[in-house]
Amino acid sequence: NWVRLVTNGDGEAFYESIVNRVLWNNDGEEVKSALSSSPRNEDWYFTEGVNYRYFSNYFCARYMPEDTIFGKNTIGVFLDDNDDIYWTISYLNSTLVRYIAFALSPWLRFEKGDGGRIPFPTLEDQTRNLLSNIAQSQIELRKELAKTDETKSEFSLGEVIRKSSSKGLYKILLHEDLARADLLVGEGIVDTNVWESVGASSKSIQAAHDRFRPNFSEFPIRTEDVEDSRYSTHLDDNKTVCQNEYVDEIQEIVETKEIDDIEEISEELEVSPVTVSKIRFENSIYTDEELEDAAGQIISYALGILLGRWKKNGGVLRTGWIIDSSAIIIRKNTAVEDRESRYIGS
Repeated sequence: NWVRLVTNGDGEAFYESIVNRVLWNNDGEEVKSALSSSPRNEDWYFTEGVNYRYFSNYFCARYMPEDTIFGKNTIGVFLDDNDDIYWTISYLNSTLVRYIAFALSPWLRFEKGDGGRIPFPTLEDQTRNLLSNIAQSQIELRKELAKTDETKSEFSLGEVIRKSSSKGLYKILLHEDLARADLLVGEGIVDTNVWESVGASSKSIQAAHDRFRPNFSEFPIRTEDVEDSRYSTHLDDNKTVCQNEYVDEIQEIVETKEIDDIEEISEELEVSPVTVSKIRFENSIYTDEELEDAAGQIISYALGILLGRWKKNGGVLRTGWIIDSSAIIIRKNTAVEDRESRYIGS
């Protein structure tokens, strides 16, 4: 009986794909016999809750499913009422809590007691419900990103491909960019509501965001991009930007500085990461490395089907994706208009 093992992970907030398994026959008899001492806090195994990392660049809380056990470098948080799990995850991932946690443990090691010293304000039911909904959306977004990663248990590239009826390669990149953009926007919405609930001063808010990251949910966004975000109802009142604004700036950052991280681009230009994602897609502003990686994902997935590693999940991967566009040909030139490419699925 192989069960999922939650470990320290890579520092993803809200949810991290659980890739490790441990053999747990007869209540872990074999594992326990191999250890010098019994596992700690075993009574809390297979209990739904929250966990945070022992070592991390910032305090990072994640959802812990009921069908899991956890390792020694992961600290579990279990609530009296499971209805409080999701809003608690959002609150613990707020910039306010990260700022407090940094003050409590500036050496970036978060002990069991550090979590217990984090203050919890009294939040109105409406705020709790909002934070709960955002946490669930953030968890779904993490799982969406995992669908394009063969090392994750949620891997389902076929589903992503089938949603991309045209411009398949670029749609995979857009899928990933928009998911990351909404993760940033979701964290920003959490921040806005948490700051408002505690009545923080603008000076304190600015100091916290200067230490960590800005509030991406407050950045201006193109009107036509609002509906592309799952948080569209929270972005309607944002300052808007013109359709072709920032195209040249984004192109320069990607082509000249070779920066492909939408968080960095969004922060540098102070424009919504959702708009950055859409502009990149509409104008094919991607680095060669990004295009090669995305093509490699498709080829690896197709070969996995042929070799029996992956199932089609009821869908059909067109052979044309491999045969008709069997090579990725990139002629590297300084000018974007001179770069001729032939991409899988394009």
